[in-house]
Order: sequence, then structure tokens, then C-alpha cells
Amino acid sequence: MPTTDFVDNSTVTAAAWFDDVDVAVYSSLSSVAGTNTITATGSITFAYTSGFLVRFIPAATNTGPTTINITPSGGSALGAKNIFSGNAACVGGEIIASVPTMLMYDGTQFQIVGYGSPSGSTASPS
Repeated sequence: MPTTDFVDNSTVTAAAWFDDVDVAVYSSLSSVAGTNTITATGSITFAYTSGFLVRFIPAATNTGPTTINITPSGGSALGAKNIFSGNAACVGGEIIASVPTMLMYDGTQFQIVGYGSPSGSTASPS
């Protein structure tokens, strides 16, 4: 994205640039519900894009394989995608209720970003 220099009291009309900012700034998901089948709402321009990060606060701790289905604000659900931890399907305990979680879409599924492990271990790396 090119650099933009803003000047006080000027009118800005670069809609595409503002759409990019909207997606970047509003990558926080809302209306999060579910345990292993998570649903959430994203920004109005949200789309599954490889490398895109999203963050949310889970409503419950997962207990097995987990999916997320994101709906752009005012739009239709984009379809459920698997959530993986350590490049393996979740088995339970990787997503913890009320603990902020970040996911990255890899073009196929979402990957948990952080210290998560396929076994759900909360131990930090040594």
C-alpha cells in the first residue's frame, strides 16, 4: 500500500485506501459464539485472504476439532474454515474462553498464532 500524507482540513476521497484501513483496523471479530463451531462477525469488507490476521475473545474453551465461520457485517457467512494449532487440527484446549486469540488464514484454514500446541499445552517454549 502506498504511503498517504494527510493535510489538515482537506477532503480525502481514496475509497480503496480506506477499505484497506478498515480491514486492517477492524480485524477484531465481534459477536463470537460457540465452542467447537465458532461463529463471529468481521468488518463489512472482510474476506478470507491468505496471510490475514484476525483476533477475537472466545466465548468458550474448545473441546475438539474446531472451525470458525465469519460473517462480514451486514453480509452472508463466508463458510466454516478449520482452525489448526501447530499445523495440526485442534484436539481441545487450544482456544481458551475469555483469553484473546489471534488466527492467521493460510489460504486453506486458520492457524493459531502464538505458543499453542496440538495437545492444548499452555507451557511456554524454553
